[in-house]
Amino acid sequence: MPKGPVPRAGRRPRLLGKHVPQRISRSSSPVRSSREDSLHTWMSDTWANIGTTLQSAHTGQLDSSTWQPEETQSASAVIDGLWDEICGASALNGNNKGPNDNQQTNTSPGVTQSSALGLLDGVGCTASGPAPMAIDASTGGNNLSLSDNADLYSLLAQGVTPPNNLEIAQPSYNNFSILGSTPSPFTGLPWSMPFCPPEDISPILTLTLETLVKPQLEIFFERVYPMIPIFPRTYVMGRLSDVESHQNRTFVALILSMVSLSLIHPLKPEEVQNRPTRAKQSKTLMDEVIRLRSKWDWASQASVEGATTSYMLFGTMFELGHAEGARLRLKEAIGIGELLRLDEVRTYTGVEPDEARRRMRLYWVLGITERAYALQRFGSITFHGSLHTPTFTTLDASQDLASRTLLHLAKLFSFVDSDIVSCWNGKCDPLTCTTLTKERVRSILRTLNGTPTHVFGSDIALTGLSEVQQADLLITWQWLRNRVWRLAAGHGIAGDGLDEELGVGYVVDVASTTVLICRRLSTNALEAHGCGFVEKLYDIASIVTELMQTSTKLQSRLMDVAKTDQWMDLLQTLYTFVASHRSGTTFVQPMAQALSVANGVKLLCAAPL
Repeated sequence: MPKGPVPRAGRRPRLLGKHVPQRISRSSSPVRSSREDSLHTWMSDTWANIGTTLQSAHTGQLDSSTWQPEETQSASAVIDGLWDEICGASALNGNNKGPNDNQQTNTSPGVTQSSALGLLDGVGCTASGPAPMAIDASTGGNNLSLSDNADLYSLLAQGVTPPNNLEIAQPSYNNFSILGSTPSPFTGLPWSMPFCPPEDISPILTLTLETLVKPQLEIFFERVYPMIPIFPRTYVMGRLSDVESHQNRTFVALILSMVSLSLIHPLKPEEVQNRPTRAKQSKTLMDEVIRLRSKWDWASQASVEGATTSYMLFGTMFELGHAEGARLRLKEAIGIGELLRLDEVRTYTGVEPDEARRRMRLYWVLGITERAYALQRFGSITFHGSLHTPTFTTLDASQDLASRTLLHLAKLFSFVDSDIVSCWNGKCDPLTCTTLTKERVRSILRTLNGTPTHVFGSDIALTGLSEVQQADLLITWQWLRNRVWRLAAGHGIAGDGLDEELGVGYVVDVASTTVLICRRLSTNALEAHGCGFVEKLYDIASIVTELMQTSTKLQSRLMDVAKTDQWMDLLQTLYTFVASHRSGTTFVQPMAQALSVANGVKLLCAAPL
C-alpha cells in the first residue's frame, strides 16, 4: 500500500500553471453558470490525471482492481490523524455547510487517500476556509467526497499557499512594543552552563585579606584582645586560613568588625595623624558588616560570634563618638547573649571546654560593660544575677590569663546590681529609699578597700597580667569606689566623720591611689584604653568640685578638702594624665574648670578676713 506524502514536484507546475479565478459570492441557485462548468470540467480532468499518476507511482504494477477495502480502511485511519494534525482548524470551520453541501461527487477507485492528501497539499489548507474534502468512514474510506462546485470554487479562489516544507517564518508582532517590531529569532547554541566559582560573600574581605585584614588582626590581638579576650588568635587565624570559612556570613562579619575596631582603637602617637583616614575605613567595614547581617533571618540562631560582632560594633561606634548608636549595638549584643542564656548554669554543661570558655568570657564582657555603661550613661541592666559565681570559677579561669582579668572585674561589678542602678538613675526618693542603706554602703566600700590581694582574693591577682590589663583592672577598681561613695552622698549617707568609709577623706584616698597607679604604669598602657578610661579619671578628679555645687550638706567639708595642697596636687596630676591621653580632648576643658574652682577656693580661704 502507498506510504508517505505524495511528491509535489510533478504537480506544482500543473497547478500553478492554471488560471485561478477571483472570489465571487456564493450563489444559492443550483444552476451552474458557464464559468462554473468550465471549472468543473478542469477539476475532473485534473483529478483523474493525478489519480492515475499517483497510482502508478506508488503501487508499481498493481492496478485498481487489486486494491482491497480492508487495506484502505487502515490507510483511512492514518489519513484521519494527518487530517486532524494538518488541517484541524479547517475541519472545525467545515461544519458550517451551505445549502448544497449534501451533494457529493464520487471519485474513481484509483484515487487513494495519499493522492487526496497530495491534492490538499497542493491547494493549501487555511484556518479560515471551509474543509475542501471529507472522508466517509462508513464506506471504509474508499469514497472521498467533495463539496459542491460553489464551495470548491470559493476555496480555490483564495489562491495557492506556499508549501509547508519551505519553513517560511511567519511574522509575529509584540503587542507591548511601541514599534511593533518582530522579535529576533533565537540563534544561540544549545543550552549549556559554563563552570564558574561561587561569588564571594564579601568582596571586601577577598580584596583586602592580605593588605588590610590580616595586618589589622595582628594589631587587634596585640592591643584589643587583652581587654576583650573572647576568641583567641589561634582560633581566628585557623578559621581564616580555611577558604570555606570565607563563605560563612557570621564569621566574615566577626572578622570585619574586629578589623574595624582595631583601625581606630587604640592608636599609637604616630598613627593619630591618620585617624580621619582610619575612621573612613572603619565605617566602610561597619557598612559591610551590616550588609552581611541584612537578611531577614539574621540572629534567628543566636551564636557567640554574632554577639561578639555586635559588641565590636559597639566599641567602634563608641570610639567614633556615636554614644546613642553604640548603646543600641550594646543592647543588641546583650540581647543575643540573653538568647544564649549565658547567665544560666546549663549553658556551660555538655559543651566542649573551649566553647564553654568562650561563652564564659562573653558573659563577663557583656555583664561588665553593661553595668559600667549604666553608671556612665544612666542605662539599665539585663543580667541581674551576680557576675561572679562559683559555677563559672570551676572552669579554672585563674590559670587562664585572658580570663583572669575578666574574673576580677566580674567580682568588682557584682556589687552593682539592679537596685544600685535603679538608685543611680534616680528612680527612688533619696530621703526615703530603703534599698541603699548605710549598712549596705559601708559593707560595699569596706569590701573594696585594701590591697589587690585582699580585694580580689588571690596572691597572684596581678601576676602574669600585662600592663594594659592591669591598668584596666586597677583604674576600674578605684572608679567603682568613687561611684559608690558618690551615690551614698546623693542619698545623704556619706559625709559622716564617724565612719572612715563614709567620710570626705575617702574620695581623697581614692584619688591618691589612682595617681599612684597611673604613675606606675607606662604611657602605652594608659593609651591602650579609650575615652571610657579617660572618663573614669575625670569622675575621680571632679567629684569634690561637683558636690561642692550640688550638696549643701557637704559643702563646708568639701571646701576644707579643696583648699589643701594635697588635693591641688592630685587634681593637677590627674589633669595632666587626661590632657596627654589621645582620647582626653573632650575632658580637658571640664578638668580645667575643676582645677580653676579648686584653686579659687584655696585662694579664697587663704585671703585674710
